[in-house]
Amino acid sequence: MKSNKLMEKILQKIRFKNVIPFARGDVLDFGGNNGEFRKNIIYESYTLCNRDYSVIKNKKFDTIFMIAVLEHLENVEKTINMLKKHLKDNGKIIITTSIPSTRIFLYFMGMINLLDMDNQEEHKEFFSRKGLFRLAKRCNMSVNHYSTFELGLNQMIVLKKGVNEK
Repeated sequence: MKSNKLMEKILQKIRFKNVIPFARGDVLDFGGNNGEFRKNIIYESYTLCNRDYSVIKNKKFDTIFMIAVLEHLENVEKTINMLKKHLKDNGKIIITTSIPSTRIFLYFMGMINLLDMDNQEEHKEFFSRKGLFRLAKRCNMSVNHYSTFELGLNQMIVLKKGVNEK
């Protein structure tokens, strides 16, 4: 999130609060912009990856965070499959994303200057609960946890490698 809007920062803090219990070991913050998440967690190592994927070459992680990133990606399935290769055994990918019905609300918040309109216009796809579970299945990942937060406007899914995959 590259924004100075107060509401963006508040929503970011709420997202961080919800995912922090899942942080462990070597952490990858995928799409974490300036690494704002780093100061919120205890970790063995922290790697920030935005557009330069070379920083994760030959690395494995216990926890991969995609906090408010999924909806901005062009090829979600390809990205999840790429990240899955960087998971250690028993590693997890933690994803947060807004629910589809927030599209109009987020756009309105941008129009009245409470949220960054550029961030809202960059949304490529909104995922329903079913859509996230289908994505997990297509990527041969199991769902370890699912919940909603921010009054049900945001959701979190925790993925692990599929049963037959190490």
